[in-house]
Amino acid sequence: MKKNRLLKMKNIFFVLLVIILTITLLLIYSPIEIVAIRGNSMNPTLSCGDRVIVITTEKAIENIEYKNIVIFTPPKDPSQKFVKRVIAMEKEEYVLKEGGLVIDGIDYCEEYIACSDYPVGNSALSSGVVPENKVYLLGDNRISSNDSRWFGYVCSTCVQGKVLAKVWPLSEIEWFNN
Repeated sequence: MKKNRLLKMKNIFFVLLVIILTITLLLIYSPIEIVAIRGNSMNPTLSCGDRVIVITTEKAIENIEYKNIVIFTPPKDPSQKFVKRVIAMEKEEYVLKEGGLVIDGIDYCEEYIACSDYPVGNSALSSGVVPENKVYLLGDNRISSNDSRWFGYVCSTCVQGKVLAKVWPLSEIEWFNN
């Protein structure tokens, strides 16, 4: 009786070990990462301490578009990872003006930003045409964001992934469809 019970416990332990090992390997080698947000440059959408799911497949990165939230390495510090929103893609003309955004002559309502009255930053980067193979990225908290207004355009190859969802805290789970 004790032998059967011990054998069952060993089997359960082995199955649990295999499950844990499989999940660990899937997380390590999958194109999905869970990333912790540092800083408040993406408030109110993302806050310091939030956790997000990032998809890192080549297809997801190639298909980024306006309003997507992305993870990337900033031009001046490749050891860092930043999270920002895509504002303009290559060959698009953009203008930041008094809390407004114009892309290719069309006014955009940015309902996701923390405050519509924000500094446009480096005047040379507050308007222009995004060069080929580059993107223009801004934080939602424009008053407190180190973004393309300050460090310029970001190479498309520096974009490491697209944020799919906020998964922590659990009370604020949100999917990002755009």
